[in-house]
Amino acid sequence: MLDSPCVEQVDEEAGVFYWTPKPHMDFTLFDGLEQGLEVAIHPSITAFYGSYWSDGLWCSSPFGEVSLIQLWNEEDMETLRENLLGHAFQKSKRRQGLTLFIGLTADDRIVTVDNHSGEVYLEEAGRPPQRTLAASLGELLRELEPTLTPYTA
Repeated sequence: MLDSPCVEQVDEEAGVFYWTPKPHMDFTLFDGLEQGLEVAIHPSITAFYGSYWSDGLWCSSPFGEVSLIQLWNEEDMETLRENLLGHAFQKSKRRQGLTLFIGLTADDRIVTVDNHSGEVYLEEAGRPPQRTLAASLGELLRELEPTLTPYTA
């Protein structure tokens, strides 16, 4: 857990560590995924995952509590790529439009971004999107209010 550029201080005696998001600015993180899928990843998704290293974040929203997935370190980045690839293959297998996940709700619904339009949806695993949450990822992020709930992946 301590293997991250975000870790600021470790208090071994108290058994805690302190962290802060750190600029990442890697907008090539999905180049291999794009080649494998033969599709360009929507720029908002690349910016969302490529801008900062951070632990995941819980937020309140008009549609309930949501946890936003973030990248803590290089290992998280590789795991994310693998999971997005699996998600994309399942969407293709079911002949559904490509959405890529950015978070989960407290009741395990998936917050996704439509790779073509950039619209943000709420969906359940294996099903097409059920509800439009925002016209864009930026619009959604402006509606969220971070909470102090600890993130656990």
